[in-house]
Parts: sequence; C-alpha cells; structure tokens
Amino acid sequence: MSKEKIIDHQRNLLAILRGHLNALYVPNFLTNDHTGQPCLEITDHNARTRRIYVQVVFYWFYWGDRPDERTSTIHLPMAAEDIAAAVRRGWREGEQGTLTIELGNIHGAHGR
Repeated sequence: MSKEKIIDHQRNLLAILRGHLNALYVPNFLTNDHTGQPCLEITDHNARTRRIYVQVVFYWFYWGDRPDERTSTIHLPMAAEDIAAAVRRGWREGEQGTLTIELGNIHGAHGR
C-alpha cells in the first residue's frame, strides 16, 4: 500500500471517529501534525491537548506511548467511548509520548 493510500485510510478512520466523538460531545479538530500525519486534536478540561493518531498495522488509535493510551480501530463506537473516558479523566501531565514499536521484541520477529 502506498504512503498516500495509508494516509487516506488514516484520515478516513479519523473522520469516522470524529463523528462518534462529536456524538459524545468531545470537541475535536481534524488536522495534520508537522510531519503531515493526520490526527485529531483534543483538549481536556485541564487545557492539555493530545493528538489522536492511527497505527494501521496494529489497528490502533493512540494518543501516547503507554498501553492505556491506545484503543482498537476495529469497533469505532467503542474506541470513541474509550477516548471520551480518557478525556473526562484528563490527559496525563507532561508531553505526549511517541509510540514506537520494537518488532524485535515480538516472538519470532527476528527471522531465522
């Protein structure tokens, strides 16, 4: 899949998620970050902003690097509820972590 098609797919998933978040009264803004990656910007009640991104290979929406800062893209209404709950709790203090995936840590990923 080309980079353009991946970005189109990410933008489409975010647009659908945006509709579900709007129905839950979670203000959000569809934009691109400084690298051109599509994302949703959401500010919590503490005026902390996070960007929601899509990791298409693992079917995740994510807003940080911790396991509790991601949710599945497979069931969009549930993903919106997870994100809305995180917004109500408030984003964690500090900078938004960057999700990195170490494929070498996955059993069998090192090859033969």
